[in-house]
Amino acid sequence: MSLRLIDLSRLPDLRAGTAKINITPPGGTELSGYVLREQPSLGIHDPLYARAIVLEHDGHKIALVSCDLLTLGDDSVRVIRTIASQQTGIPPSNIMLSCTHTHSGPATIFLRQCGSVNKKWLIELQRRIARAVSEATKQLTTASCAIARTPLVLSVDRCAQRGFDLPSTDAYLDILKLSSRGKDPLAVLVHYACHPVVLDHTNRHVSADFPGVAMQRIEQEFDNQVLAMFLNGACGNLNPAVSARTWEACEQFGHTLGSAALELLESAEPLTCVPLRTFSEIIELAIVVPSVEELQALEREYVSRSYELAGSHDRQAVFTRAFLEWARETLHIVETRSHPYNIPMEIQVVGIGDMRIIGIGGELFSQLGEEIAAGHSGPVWVCGCTNGNVGYLPPSTLFSTRCYEVADAYKFYGNFRFTPEVPDMVVESASHAIQSLA
Repeated sequence: MSLRLIDLSRLPDLRAGTAKINITPPGGTELSGYVLREQPSLGIHDPLYARAIVLEHDGHKIALVSCDLLTLGDDSVRVIRTIASQQTGIPPSNIMLSCTHTHSGPATIFLRQCGSVNKKWLIELQRRIARAVSEATKQLTTASCAIARTPLVLSVDRCAQRGFDLPSTDAYLDILKLSSRGKDPLAVLVHYACHPVVLDHTNRHVSADFPGVAMQRIEQEFDNQVLAMFLNGACGNLNPAVSARTWEACEQFGHTLGSAALELLESAEPLTCVPLRTFSEIIELAIVVPSVEELQALEREYVSRSYELAGSHDRQAVFTRAFLEWARETLHIVETRSHPYNIPMEIQVVGIGDMRIIGIGGELFSQLGEEIAAGHSGPVWVCGCTNGNVGYLPPSTLFSTRCYEVADAYKFYGNFRFTPEVPDMVVESASHAIQSLA
């Protein structure tokens, strides 16, 4: 048997291309993220963007996209991938669509009483996001990668603040720097876990919230000749540690994050960025279907509360009216036996050398993110609100509590809550997905 020597100098180089497309909605668009917000929007504070990075090695292409949006629905994900694939030849399963999760962006999915979707604009939005992938593909150039991580505590565990018993998690800022032979850096990917809710429900202007400020800080440092992309982490339970919910606080928070990323660039170490690999699967999340009797009792309870709170517009009154709508809708679904038994969710992994970027289609809690990342020896970025959003994914220990993210949030996203086994299933499936690229 003879040995064949491989000349590493002859291996194809990694190539990378970037693009940034404006996806700011038209005036008067209804915003999503807060049930207490008055609609419609009153104007544009700062523009929203879809940022795309396409990587290619040995004929294999993948696309990473980050959108200044709360989320994208499954239908939009399919449409965007289809259009982008037709324009570029990149397989749909090789396109990762992540959202920063800003709560000051346009309504793009049904969220009960959280803004109506402008369907005409949604079609245009899908086209623009797909165009970002297409434009990035046209800019491919030889590139290299470098990576860095540092502890950075800018967020707080909102569930722990409300008295729920949760293990603490470590907060890190991650960056991935892409450089070309004539441009260093070419792009900066920033990974951090925190809800973009510095701006609260009183804000009625379109904004990317702190991720937009942070990415602008990085891009301006390089005279807007560099693409900065934000990938949100497992932020389901993490809010910004701010004392005010103002534009000034948003600017300060975003500036702090962007400056930390710029400082971290100086310590970035080379990353073996080939081969490029992808894996994607749909898992079925089990749900709890309440009985007709349970729903009828809830309907009576919410009706009674609604009478007591008639004319009020505070949080309790608004939530009660939303829950009454949910109870009546769900009662009809259960009575007619038209309910599902599972809710599908995509798990996608992109492998860049030994690095793994894993997209989860939900608002994953930080504890679950740590469990997923612990199963791989190399760098792992766990990204929530990616390729869809099924709602909150808290740890199973919270399922016996009245924590909002377990007890009530699903009533805004849909009709049924998950079973307590779902979090462990997500972790197991995500860990398997990561190992599948080994």
